[in-house]
Amino acid sequence: MHIRPATPDDADQVLSWLNDKSLWAVDNPDPYQPLTLDGFIQQWLYMLNHHRVWMIERSEKVIGQLGWVFHQATLPELFITVADEENRGIGVGRAALQWLEERARREGVGGLAAQVLGNNQVGKAFFERMGFTMVEASADRVIRDNQLYPLLRFEKTFFPKRQMA
Repeated sequence: MHIRPATPDDADQVLSWLNDKSLWAVDNPDPYQPLTLDGFIQQWLYMLNHHRVWMIERSEKVIGQLGWVFHQATLPELFITVADEENRGIGVGRAALQWLEERARREGVGGLAAQVLGNNQVGKAFFERMGFTMVEASADRVIRDNQLYPLLRFEKTFFPKRQMA
């Protein structure tokens, strides 16, 4: 597995994942309108310029992306997408998250957060195995298959919080 910085040239690949209906249950709320390259390119350039984004390659094929985005929360929110079906369940996500955590530590980031849809048992188990703790269930709800599900926030801090003397 190789991880490299994302570039503007990756926009077509990322857009194809965002528009892939088989991935909607992973990331995108229903109903979802497919994006066009014209509609997506500004968003992609903003991501590249304001957040940290890398592409995951295996056997010289781009199979996913990872990174973190900065919101107003205390910890940046990570994202990992292993879009290539044959590369799921073989440790690519685990290796990518370990790489991302090490990168965050080297850059002085105090930890990472992730959001998981409340019905995503695989995602919840994954982050728990990776040492993340669920810290809250959002009051916001996402509709999936005519059901409402909360977004669950998981966090992992890298450096102990300092105690005030």
